[in-house]
Amino acid sequence: MVKTEGIFLDLENLKILSCVMRNLWVVQRFLSSNAREAEENPTAIHVALSRRDIEDTRQENEELKKIGIQMEELSEKERNSLFTEGEGVLAAWKYKSDTSLRFDTHDVNKTIAEDRGVRWLDGVEVRRIMLTQNDAGDAEVVGVVTKDHEFHYATKVHLTGGYKLNLRFDENSYNRFHGNALVRNFFNKLEDLFEIQSPMPTDITTSTGISVNAVFKMDERMEGLVKRQLSVTNSHWTLIAKNKDYAMVRMTGGGNTGSEEYNPAYFLNLMANTRQIFGDNLVGVLSTYGCPRAINARNSTDFVEVAKGLVVSYGKGGTGITKGHYEAAQGLMMLGFEKEVVEYFNNFQGRNGKPLGDEISEVYKHVKDVEFIHENIGRTNRRMGYDKSISMEEAISAGILLAALAFALAKSLKKDDEKKEGIGNGIRASSATALSDSKEKEIKGVSH
Repeated sequence: MVKTEGIFLDLENLKILSCVMRNLWVVQRFLSSNAREAEENPTAIHVALSRRDIEDTRQENEELKKIGIQMEELSEKERNSLFTEGEGVLAAWKYKSDTSLRFDTHDVNKTIAEDRGVRWLDGVEVRRIMLTQNDAGDAEVVGVVTKDHEFHYATKVHLTGGYKLNLRFDENSYNRFHGNALVRNFFNKLEDLFEIQSPMPTDITTSTGISVNAVFKMDERMEGLVKRQLSVTNSHWTLIAKNKDYAMVRMTGGGNTGSEEYNPAYFLNLMANTRQIFGDNLVGVLSTYGCPRAINARNSTDFVEVAKGLVVSYGKGGTGITKGHYEAAQGLMMLGFEKEVVEYFNNFQGRNGKPLGDEISEVYKHVKDVEFIHENIGRTNRRMGYDKSISMEEAISAGILLAALAFALAKSLKKDDEKKEGIGNGIRASSATALSDSKEKEIKGVSH
């Protein structure tokens, strides 16, 4: 029997968007099929609507070439076949092997997974992640508890929370505060109080843009456009659904950092860009709303291994779905499937002519080196009370805190002494004045 009493993390506002452990085959299938489709028909096109856009994009493309990303500028003939002449599209580039997820990928993924015995949970709010101490003394995941108090067993968990994800160690855990290590218990209480040494090593904030669902009239030109992922700087268009007459497209843009409210100018900018690219094919807007998302200081996804078998990725709002395929593979590799992922993708050729699996493995190692992957098991062991030691980081933090408290106390005592001294001086001054007045009266008496 696995003992899990009081050993968990507490979460707020986290939704399960998929099953607790995604089926490896499902992720592989979509990675490979989308990659093959993109190879044959590049789907990402970046559009320039001004001379400044052209200069900036060409400079960015030179940097992208250095890391093996290939692009090709559309000829005037190609550009005119996609965009109406005179509408303001001055240049455009297509990006080899760049693609986007189909809008219904989630539902298709669910169907394939359930056909293979995976239990898929939709619309379930997770409140706790249950941990236990394994034979090696490390924290290890054993499952999750939902808002409805249902426990779901799991040994491999990759969680991506919403933009309000707040992971913290449970303050009422018996194991964390009832061990025989008084110093460790004190540190855990202190760190809970000041909300430091949390499961996630870097902070996230909110950036709010705008999402617009719009209807477009289909024709030969639109058929060519909706097959591709279109973007300009800070504006994006992705197909939702279409028939022979109309297409529904999701349009997004803008990002108001640190707020859950978007600037109304984002909508006006998005509509102006849409008119320049699509012209009179735009029929009208169905809905528009703000779309808050989580970002971090580096504007790219961070991964943290909180416990054995538990990986959390966060701060995805800065990169959209551009790296979604790779991040799925990376999550699997962090959970112990590196060999399987590399072997499978070595059946495909990468951008640089090398086996794709080997390229993924190299990127995975590089991401570790530049610290987009954080190993936090040691911290979790200490914060859960499994490890009674104090880390150097904690010792330094405690030293700084004690020094600050000592300084504040000394300053407070000094103020009290000055106040007392001021009162004493006042008493002595009053006594001296009274004595002086008395002597003055005596002198006056003698003169009379």
